[in-house]
Amino acid sequence: MSDPERQPLLGSPSAEQRAFPRIKNPTFTRFVSIAAPIAFLYATYSLLAASGGGHGPSTWFDSYKLPHKNWPHAEIQFSELEDIAISYPKAARAKEWSRYYTSGPHLGGANYSQALWTKDRLEELGLDTTIESYDIYVNYPLGHRLALLKDTGSHGEYKVEFEAGLEEPVLKEDTTSGLVDRIPTFHGYSASGNVTGPLVFANYGTFTDYDTLLAHNITIKGSIIIVKYGGVFRGLKVKRAQELGALGVIIYSDPGDDFGITPENGYEEYPVGPARNSGSVQRGSVQFLSYGPGDPTTPGYPSHPGAPRKDPSNTTPTIPSLPISYNDAIPLLLALNSHGPRGSSFGWSDGGLTGKGIHYNIGPTPPGLVVNLVNEQDYKITPMWDVIARIPGTLGSTEGVVVSGNHRDAWIAGGAGDPNSGSAALLEVAGALAAMRKRGWQPTRDIILASWDGEEYGLLGSTEWVEDHAKYLTEHAVAYINLDIGAVGSHFRVSANPLLNSLLREAAGKTPITGKDGKTVSDFWNGHIATLGSGSDYTAFQDFLGIPSSDMAFVNDIGDSVWMYHSNFDSFSWMERFGDKGFVHHEAAAKMWALMLLHLSTQDVLPLNITEYAANLEGYLAGIQKKKGGNGDSPHPLTLSEFSANGVGNFDGDLHLDGYGNPTEFSYEPPKMVVRDQSVVKHHNNKPDFDLGSLPAHMSTLTAHAVEVQAYIATLLRRREELASKGPAHGCFAALASYIRRVQLWREISVANNALRKFDRMFIDEEGLGGGRGWFKHVVFAPGRWTGYAGVVLPGLGESWEDGDAEGWVLWRHRVGRCVGKAVNLLRAI
Repeated sequence: MSDPERQPLLGSPSAEQRAFPRIKNPTFTRFVSIAAPIAFLYATYSLLAASGGGHGPSTWFDSYKLPHKNWPHAEIQFSELEDIAISYPKAARAKEWSRYYTSGPHLGGANYSQALWTKDRLEELGLDTTIESYDIYVNYPLGHRLALLKDTGSHGEYKVEFEAGLEEPVLKEDTTSGLVDRIPTFHGYSASGNVTGPLVFANYGTFTDYDTLLAHNITIKGSIIIVKYGGVFRGLKVKRAQELGALGVIIYSDPGDDFGITPENGYEEYPVGPARNSGSVQRGSVQFLSYGPGDPTTPGYPSHPGAPRKDPSNTTPTIPSLPISYNDAIPLLLALNSHGPRGSSFGWSDGGLTGKGIHYNIGPTPPGLVVNLVNEQDYKITPMWDVIARIPGTLGSTEGVVVSGNHRDAWIAGGAGDPNSGSAALLEVAGALAAMRKRGWQPTRDIILASWDGEEYGLLGSTEWVEDHAKYLTEHAVAYINLDIGAVGSHFRVSANPLLNSLLREAAGKTPITGKDGKTVSDFWNGHIATLGSGSDYTAFQDFLGIPSSDMAFVNDIGDSVWMYHSNFDSFSWMERFGDKGFVHHEAAAKMWALMLLHLSTQDVLPLNITEYAANLEGYLAGIQKKKGGNGDSPHPLTLSEFSANGVGNFDGDLHLDGYGNPTEFSYEPPKMVVRDQSVVKHHNNKPDFDLGSLPAHMSTLTAHAVEVQAYIATLLRRREELASKGPAHGCFAALASYIRRVQLWREISVANNALRKFDRMFIDEEGLGGGRGWFKHVVFAPGRWTGYAGVVLPGLGESWEDGDAEGWVLWRHRVGRCVGKAVNLLRAI
């Protein structure tokens, strides 16, 4: 008997038993053939997710999605798409869009028919388009008066010496100037009031101009101030006058800032020639823009129906103001002749009215001669309408959303330059993108095109939309590309976040201008990229959420016709005859805009240059160090004092101006004319301390990591090219292996893109700036608190130094350092 311990537990199988049983159920067979690869892919996903550091796509399914099924092999050559971007926009179409937009009044909150028309045009191009509305607090004009009165000496009775017309002339050559429903001259957000007092001339009304008056014992309190437009945002001219006790402010455009294009130099006035029409009036907002844009009653949150409302006085005036023409200004300035010192004795240059007998005396007017200023405004809460069009990307907002926009509202019936040259370009950009879609293209990332309402009052439509969608934009937004003014001249100018500088240079070099002998935008650009300040719809994106933004325009400069900004003569007639003959710069602006959107939405790696950002950041800090120590050049070439002394017209062509004719940058400069109250000058540990500590070293660390990341991105691009060069894989297992390699590479690219997209957000500090500027959250970029249009860098540090506030300096040194540290950690995690 055999030993049972030596017997096998199972008998040896026969050959028949060794054969696997045949599965006869075809459904089960198909299930196994599908499930096995999925199980394998799931295991692969787990490995990829583990190596991704948790920064990749948000869902399991998203991890396997590629930009398109054959990626990285191109379905359409990128060069072909670029050709569409620069061939589709046409000057003739842009001209017709401009003709429509400028044919009638379209104030903010009073242009619903234009909103619907814009929506229809975008839907005709196949874009999914909606209108989003907000209920916003604004004013509309009821009445006004401005008169020079002389005391008759009889029981307080006055006679009228001069009554200002306060209305622009009707020109038969310019049809919209005579519309029955044309908009009166007024200031947005100006306070209603009826005030009477002596007149004082305050040059441009900058902070340093008012300081100069105080230093020379000129009485501002109880006076009505007359100032020139230019240099700084008009609302800040009113704000400082209000703080010093002025009763009201009058603002006029002086021809001395028209670069010599004046009747005195032999140029005819518009409509005959390129000089400013002497009756033109620049309307505009007097909101305190550098203290917070948007609805002044809902700061930081959207103006939905029923939203709680706050006192608007933090960002809007409590004294009245009026805009006037230089024709109306002449009798007022003549009344100041021989009264008070001349402005030239303060180092201020005379304006352009000396030929009219104006001496630019400061005043005040003599006893018995006063000015009566009446401003009647109707304040109400009214809807405003943002038109929002969307083009879905293949990967949707998971890979980001590119936002771009222009506002369509204007102070007048026209607005051919501001904003509707940009509105015309927006429709051409939409058409170019639609043409690409017809060719079979779909962007990788979502694109949003916006037609904003209410920009002129204070960036209302865009700010409320950004505040409304803040969470979504913070998570997904790649960039915001703004085009306010498309074309009012032939000189290209741009302001931008440094992340976009490389893309701007590339796009400018690829954008031809029709009729310019093959020259591109680069040939009409000095290459300077200014710091973003405020004054247009990029503000909420850049300064509130940290979304890298840009703003570009073809502007008038030396040798161009005078652009009568915000007047009835910013009209289709002026544009056709003087501003952009042939509308070729409208066309060029649309081409370059379309190219930028194509690159941002479709390039595998986002075209955001973090090394240039980091290098600029070190430069900003070095500039503040030099200026602080007084032993080197400032980061910006102009101070407010220098501007006050020279104005715009007396600088040479090297002065960098924005589309409105104002300097794009100012240097920090403490006011020197008035001794500050030493009790408000704070010292850290009882001694002045403006040392930068370890901040320069932290910024150098950031630069080093940025260089490393850019080098890593270059390797990713090389790997992509290697994959693309191999051609499509054939066979099941080869295709599966290729797919896994492609998914892994795309995940690595996606992780890098996520960091690039979030990079500028690292410089957002939720506490915001001090001094009533808490709405502005960015520690690197902001509008100057007393400039508005012009941008400043490292505002917390710069303003603390300006104020002699050493305690604030140390606080901001820490806050900036903390943000730099967040950016370093973001790059380390790639």
